[in-house]
Amino acid sequence: MIYGESAAQNDRILDLNHITCNNCENQKVLQLHCYTKHIHVMFIPFVTAGKKAIIICSNCGKEYDVSNQSDTIKELVKIEKEHIRIPIWHFSGLAIVALIALSSITYNMWDNEQDAQLVKNPQAGDLYEYKDGAGWYSTFKISQVDKDSVYVFYNMQSINQASAIDEIDKPDSYWPFEESMSREELEQMYEDGEIYEIDRD
Repeated sequence: MIYGESAAQNDRILDLNHITCNNCENQKVLQLHCYTKHIHVMFIPFVTAGKKAIIICSNCGKEYDVSNQSDTIKELVKIEKEHIRIPIWHFSGLAIVALIALSSITYNMWDNEQDAQLVKNPQAGDLYEYKDGAGWYSTFKISQVDKDSVYVFYNMQSINQASAIDEIDKPDSYWPFEESMSREELEQMYEDGEIYEIDRD
């Protein structure tokens, strides 16, 4: 995570002509800078870090913490900060994350609706990904369908991560003989969450 300051266009500068710089001992060189800061990840503004203020000497560059200044200076800081608005683009990263999350939720809803339709109308060639009772993931392919039953080739292999299911979905990974189940059994496996993905070419 990289911490960055916002652009200078919302930087408010106030000359403090009545104060002398303790470092270079010059007068009329101190300036109060009020601005906003944001946290950005990979240079994308993610969230605001709020309004900040600092006193800087325009002659020697010495910086002063406003929290150590007089009540008069602190009141000036408060007034100046009220004139600064936190830019909405400070929250760009959060907006992107929210958009990605919304897109993911929308896609999952659509995918679940599609799977619900596919399981009610199975076809030869459909690939089913499922999780067994021991927590292992595997696949089976439908070879043929009749009025009451489906006939499938089960995968001989299983894997412990659903995301790695493609590693075992190979043509030579399936048993050479069919097994049958009723359409009701197939739909029940889906309703119970055992079947979690259905692919149709």
